[in-house]
Amino acid sequence: MPASRVLGAALTSFLAAFVSGAAGDSWSAVANPVSTDTVTATLLAERTAVVPGDRFRLGLTLDVRDGWHVYWQNPGDSGLPPVLDWTLPDGVTVSDVMFPIPKRIPYGPLMNFGYEGQITFPLSVELPPSIATDTPLRFQVRADWLVCADICIPESAELALSLPVSVDGPRNDATGRAALDAAMAHLPRPIDWPAQVSVSADWITVTMTLPEDLPGTLHPEAYFPLAEGVIENAAAQDIAIADGVLSIGLVPGYQAQSGIASLDGVLVFETGLGGPDGRIGYLVRPVMATDAAGPLPTVSGGGAAHPNLWSIDSAGLTVPMALVLALLGGILLNLMPCVFPVLFLKALGLVETAQNAPWQVRLHGLVFAGGVLLSFLVIGGAWIALLAGGASIGWGFQLQSPPIVAVLAYLFLLIGLNLSGVFGIGTSIMNVGTGLASRGGYAGSFFTGVLATVVATPCTAPFMGAALGFALTQPPVIALVVFLALGLGMALPYLMLSFLPRLLRLLPKPGAWMERLKQALAFPMYATAAWLLWVLALQAGPDGLAAVLAGGLTLAFAAWVFGLTQTSGGIARAIGTFAALAAVALAAGFVRMTALTETPVDIPGAQAASSRSGSAEAIAWQPFSTQRLTDLTQAGTPVFVNFTAAWCITCLVNERMALRSDSVIAALDARGVVPLKADWTRYDAEITEALALFGRSGVPLYVFYPGGDAAPVVLPQFLTEGSVLSVLETT
Repeated sequence: MPASRVLGAALTSFLAAFVSGAAGDSWSAVANPVSTDTVTATLLAERTAVVPGDRFRLGLTLDVRDGWHVYWQNPGDSGLPPVLDWTLPDGVTVSDVMFPIPKRIPYGPLMNFGYEGQITFPLSVELPPSIATDTPLRFQVRADWLVCADICIPESAELALSLPVSVDGPRNDATGRAALDAAMAHLPRPIDWPAQVSVSADWITVTMTLPEDLPGTLHPEAYFPLAEGVIENAAAQDIAIADGVLSIGLVPGYQAQSGIASLDGVLVFETGLGGPDGRIGYLVRPVMATDAAGPLPTVSGGGAAHPNLWSIDSAGLTVPMALVLALLGGILLNLMPCVFPVLFLKALGLVETAQNAPWQVRLHGLVFAGGVLLSFLVIGGAWIALLAGGASIGWGFQLQSPPIVAVLAYLFLLIGLNLSGVFGIGTSIMNVGTGLASRGGYAGSFFTGVLATVVATPCTAPFMGAALGFALTQPPVIALVVFLALGLGMALPYLMLSFLPRLLRLLPKPGAWMERLKQALAFPMYATAAWLLWVLALQAGPDGLAAVLAGGLTLAFAAWVFGLTQTSGGIARAIGTFAALAAVALAAGFVRMTALTETPVDIPGAQAASSRSGSAEAIAWQPFSTQRLTDLTQAGTPVFVNFTAAWCITCLVNERMALRSDSVIAALDARGVVPLKADWTRYDAEITEALALFGRSGVPLYVFYPGGDAAPVVLPQFLTEGSVLSVLETT
C-alpha cells in the first residue's frame, strides 16, 4: 500500500475517534444485552461520560422469563446468588453487589428468597483522580447466576461497557440514571430503631420499637435474615404490632445450633400502594437480649405449631455430647465390614508382638493410634477446607473419585500378594499394611493405622452421623476435635490390648499357624480389591475399568518380578527392581486414565449403582430428586428414601438383610409407598444438600415420609426387617 494511503487511513481513524469522543450521544450507557433461554442480562451506567475522581453507579439488570426466578444474597433453602467478576482499568474500584429487597418463593417444602421478573443490582464505582483522559474506560464483567423453575440452570454472560473520560464534566444518561434510581429505591434502608433478639427452646423472637412517624399504612410482610440457615425459612413467621412494638417469631434453623450473637436481616413491609413500589425494606441489626456471646438454647426441631419437615437428628448436641458420640462411633467403626480385613491384620500383628517386652507392645499400640489420629486429622482438615471453599461434600467423599478408588484397589491387591508370599516386605507382619519397613516394625504399626482409617471412610457407624452433622456447624477447631475423638474411639480397642497385659496373655502363642492364617487373610484383601473394582466400574464405566484392570495386571507382574529377584544379587536384583518400578509407573498411568474417562455406565432409569449387586431387586426403586420428593409428599403419597452408595458396605448389607425382605416389599406395596433411591456413588450436589438438611454428612440414611404435612421419620443406620416394618405400620 502506498505511504500516502497509509497516512490517509490513519488520519481518518484518528478523526473518527476524536469525533466519537467529543459527541456524548455516540457513547452508550447500556452494554449490548446477552440473552439465554430464560434471562436477558444487561450492563448499564448512569453516565455517558465520566471525569477523573468521579463516583457513579453501574448496574446489572436481569430480565427473567415468567415462571423462573433468580436469588437474593441469602438464597434460602436452595440456590445461589449472582456473582460478578470484574476486569477494570487500573485504579478503578467497584463495590460489592447491592441486593434489592427479595420475595419469598415457595418450592415444595422449601422456601427460597429471590426475584422474579426484572431486577437491577446496582454497584458504586470510584475513579482515581489521576485517571487518563485520552483513553475510554472499559468495564468488563463476567456475571454468573442460577435461574430456577422446576429445574435449575447455572448461566453466565460476558458484558462490557466503555465510557470516555471527559475534561468538561460528567454527562448523565437519563435512561440509565432512572433505572438505577429505581433500583436504589428498592434497597433495604438502614434504620436506628432499637431492636433485640430473645430466644427460647424452639423459638426466636425479634422485637423492635417502631418510630412514631412511621406511616400507618405499612403492614409487615416478612423478615429475611442475611445469614443462611439461622431460621427455618419455610416455617410461618408470627409477625404482630402492639403498642408501637413489632415482634417477629421465627423457628430456629440448623445453623442456630452453634449459637448466634445477632440476627441481622431485612424487614419488608407492604405499603398498600400496589404496583412495583408496593414494598419497602429496612435493614435491621438486632442485638441479643441476654448474653450477646451466648449460643441459642437447644432447639428441638419445632412442635405441632411450628412443624419442621427436615428434622435434624444432631439438634441439641453440645460439644461434650458430640465428643462422646464420636468416641462411641469410632469404637463401633471397628465392627464395620469395610474395616474387617485390616482388623485381621492388626490382630495378627498383636499376636506376634505379644511375646515382646511390655514397653514394646505399648509403643506399638501408641504408634498405631498415632497413625489413626493423624489420618482422621488430615481427612477432617481436608473436609473442612473444602467446605470453607464452597464445596458440597460429605463423609467418604474421597471414594467418589475413580482415581482414588483405583489406588485403593491396587493397595489391597499388593497387600494380598504380599500375604500370599509372592513378594516380601520386611519380616514383621505389622508391615503388610504399608510398603514401609523399619526397625521394630513401628512404621508398619503407624501405616496400618493409616490404612485402617482409609478403608473405614466408606462406613458410617452408629452415633457417627449425629457427631459429624454437629461438626459441620462448628468452628474448625471444634470440628477437628470431633474428628480426633472419632479416631481415638477407633484406636481405643488396640490401645487397651497394648496396655493390658492380661488381655494379651489370652492370645495364642506364635507358631506355624500364623503363616497359614497370613496366607488365608490374602483372600479378604482380594475380595476388597474386587469390590473396589466393581465400584469403579459404576463410576468410570467400561473404559475406566479396563484401564485399572490393565494396571492391576502390571502391578501383579511387578510384584512377581520383585519377589523373584529380591533375594538375588547384582544384576538380577537390579533388573527386578527396575522392572517393578517401571510397572508401578505404568500402573500410575492407568490410574490417570480413570480420571480422563470419568463417564459412568448409563444406568437405565437412573437406578442407583449400589443396587446392581448381582441379583434382581424386588423393590422398583425410582431415582431421587428434591422435586420428585416434593411432588409426591404434597400429593399425600408416602415415600421411602434410601440414601446409599456402591462403596458403602453398610448400605449394601442393609439392602440385603432388610430391604429385600418379602415382608418389607409387601408392606411397601400395601401402603402404596413410592421408593426413591438417592445414589451417592458419584458426586451429586443435590443429594449432598439433602443429607445436610438432616444434619448428615454421609450414607447410609433412610427416611420415611408418611405424606402430606406429616413429619418424616429417620430410621436407624443399621436396618432390620422389624425396624422397617415398625415404621411402615405405625406411622
